[in-house]
Parts: sequence; structure tokens; C-alpha cells
Amino acid sequence: MTLILVMGGSVFISKVLATHLIEQGYNVDLFTRKKNPINYSGFNSYLVWNHNLVSDVEKALAHKHSVVVFNMNAYTKDQVKSVIKYIKHPNLQHYIFCSTGAVYEEMSKKVNETFQRGKNPY
Repeated sequence: MTLILVMGGSVFISKVLATHLIEQGYNVDLFTRKKNPINYSGFNSYLVWNHNLVSDVEKALAHKHSVVVFNMNAYTKDQVKSVIKYIKHPNLQHYIFCSTGAVYEEMSKKVNETFQRGKNPY
């Protein structure tokens, strides 16, 4: 069974992605910042991290054997670099970066798909 790591999974696009992958029979690990509760089941493991702390990323990914990684919640180049550095596994086939943070303007409230898009400082 293919092991997929979804970085995110609690809200918005990453939640839809994770639940779809689970419904399709994939073995899914979630890697979240624990800002929002996970209100569904079926995932393999639930890892909590602070993507600004390289030690959190290293600890969480040290023994992961993911074939596919969907990074749905990085905002900066350094956050992406730390994941790439520690996800190095011989079975890794795809690393997909798709962050909505690069689409919507920065704000303090949750956004949805109809929210006005704009330039994000990241």
C-alpha cells in the first residue's frame, strides 16, 4: 500500500485531499500544526509540528517512508527546504507543493475558496 504524507489535512484543500486519498484506499499520514482539530478518521498517523522549528520537522520525518508528499501548508522557502532535507527516503517518488498561502492575501481570519485573491508577501 502506498504511504502518502499530507502536510496539512485539517481544513480547506488539504482536508479534502486527505479524505479523498483515504477513501481511495491510500495509507495516509497527516502532518499538521494542530491549529484545527482533525474531525475524520481513517488516517495512518497524526504528527504535530511547528514548521518553523527544524528540530520538529527532523523528529517527525526521521522515520517516515512516504512515497508521495503533499506539502499543503508551507509559506516560506526555508519551511520547504527543511522538509526536503529530512524527507530524503529512497522510496520517495513525488514531492508536491501546493500552498494556498501563495494565493490569498495574508489575514487573521480563515478564508474559503471565494475569498478575494491577491499578492501574498511570502
